[in-house]
Amino acid sequence: MLLGNEFKPISQVTSPSTLLNSKPGKELEVLVAVLQEELTEDEFAFIQTKLVEIAKGVDSTFSCETVALKIYNSLFKSGNLGAKTLKSRKHIIGFAAEFFLICILREQGYQQEFCYRNLEENSAKKGFDGLYSKDDEMWLVESKSTYSEETHESRIVAAYNGLNSQLSGQTSNDPWENAASHAKNARPNNSLTKRLEEYSESYMNGNFITISDSNIILGSTVVNEELVALGDEIHFHNYVEKHQARKENIIAINLTSEDLFIKLLERLKNES
Repeated sequence: MLLGNEFKPISQVTSPSTLLNSKPGKELEVLVAVLQEELTEDEFAFIQTKLVEIAKGVDSTFSCETVALKIYNSLFKSGNLGAKTLKSRKHIIGFAAEFFLICILREQGYQQEFCYRNLEENSAKKGFDGLYSKDDEMWLVESKSTYSEETHESRIVAAYNGLNSQLSGQTSNDPWENAASHAKNARPNNSLTKRLEEYSESYMNGNFITISDSNIILGSTVVNEELVALGDEIHFHNYVEKHQARKENIIAINLTSEDLFIKLLERLKNES
């Protein structure tokens, strides 16, 4: 199910029970979601109500149907005289994983401070996969997905390393500038935008914010019709024991098929 899940302390899901605290003494938390076959009507209604804001920001006047169509079209290759051929499975799964992660975090009370669709091109956004605020704290999100792995380990590791690389200046793009641009479009928040632009200034001057100073959420999505990664959370302490984040949460999504996302968009674009 997409909605109605909850974060649990990592010591409650691992075996043997393992207590892992982040810098302020807050225990790492884990949320596990299982998505099969189809969404409930309540979940569909939640998405239908929030889709425009998720993709285009709170001030957008687009209809839900138009936004759904835009996202749906982005899953297909262009050309061929109007013929529709889906892009790679990896591409579609990446889109689906990030979208479902947004829905989960919004239900958990995290304020989305970015737009789901990239502002500059018809693709997933660049920079951080997500930036959220909750209780006056900022959270950075990285989403990784796979259809070839049977556990969440590699995706959790890749998500952490990806955030660490971006924060430490090991990538070609300034992630803070991108985050500031998205924050402006997501919803008016001058203080947050100013803060992000200051981070961008520091980043360009070689003064990097470390992952040990950051609150992070790692999203891992494993797509497999047999749900082979379900239950893998008992091993999560082994995957994160050396992490150095200030605060850290993990969301593990077990998805039977990316077709769930495609069918969702098909319904959204056709319903008024």
